[in-house]
Amino acid sequence: MFVLCLDDAMPQSNSEALHFSLTGDYSCRWPDKSMNIIIYKNGIPGGICDHSAFDGIVSMLATFFVDFALREDIDYWESNTDIREDLEEPIEIEFTVDEYIMDEMKRVPPLLDSIKNQFMIEKEEFKDFGKEAIQSLKIHPDTFVQMAIQLSYYKLHSRPAPCYETASTRMFYNGRTETVRTCTTEVVTWIRAMLDSSVNDKQKTKLLLEAIKKHNELMELAKRNEGCDRHLFGLACAAFEEGIDSHHMFKDPLYTKSGGGGNFILSTSLSGYLPIIGGVAPMCDDGYGVFYSICPKSIFVTISISRKSFETSTIKFYHTLFESLNNIRCLLESHSNPKL
Repeated sequence: MFVLCLDDAMPQSNSEALHFSLTGDYSCRWPDKSMNIIIYKNGIPGGICDHSAFDGIVSMLATFFVDFALREDIDYWESNTDIREDLEEPIEIEFTVDEYIMDEMKRVPPLLDSIKNQFMIEKEEFKDFGKEAIQSLKIHPDTFVQMAIQLSYYKLHSRPAPCYETASTRMFYNGRTETVRTCTTEVVTWIRAMLDSSVNDKQKTKLLLEAIKKHNELMELAKRNEGCDRHLFGLACAAFEEGIDSHHMFKDPLYTKSGGGGNFILSTSLSGYLPIIGGVAPMCDDGYGVFYSICPKSIFVTISISRKSFETSTIKFYHTLFESLNNIRCLLESHSNPKL
């Protein structure tokens, strides 16, 4: 299920730990394990999760359990920093490898070196408010953040973007996830009004509440397994397994532009409501990976981009996202009493 990786790197920040975990020393990572728990030389933890076997939230909860246990016994940990002398000596496991493995050991490192520096990932904390303030507005915290993500992208790039948000279908036996396509007509209409100085705040609020309502409806449909993406993916897999040529819909440019086939410009996910957060590489070269965890009084966000892109910027997106979060709060506090 998991393996413990002892890494000689010494990240100096959470962002650096995320970067090292995603693109660091591959010689002490085990891709055949669903979860790699990484402990860096200076004691900072990290991890990589291949959640083919389980949802990403499972590894998040496991990490939170460890974090909670450490905090619960914080006095013990603070008073025992000396290296223990009573531990058993580790036993080296010597692997017998054949010629094929030896050849792969020569082939893979240059390949990984060319890949691992293609991405940049950063973690920041939005400290102005969190779940408590959003709930006081009677808005679902996840929906609130999703509105801000869409607004931020439009501010930076002057266009809407196909956006993927993960919805959990765990209410079903063996249920996993479905996609919420959050870039709706209602969202785009609100964003354009939000950035139009000729539109008054009352109208902006009305359009925002319509966008929020639409998002909540789509989320409920997805959680009931009534989205479209997993169904379409199943059809594509069935066609492939049966040797049937893919339907022309999957080859249509509009299918790709809408995010189909792994082409979502914004790949987003709520990591939960705990101070534990992960990240993921963007789906597209000009896309963003945006993970967020909504705590009572703050919001943790990780943003990833491809270094190949001349359009994207983690710094600019953070600045614009934090600005958008405050814009939306001010609008709702001043001009509405929503119940969504």
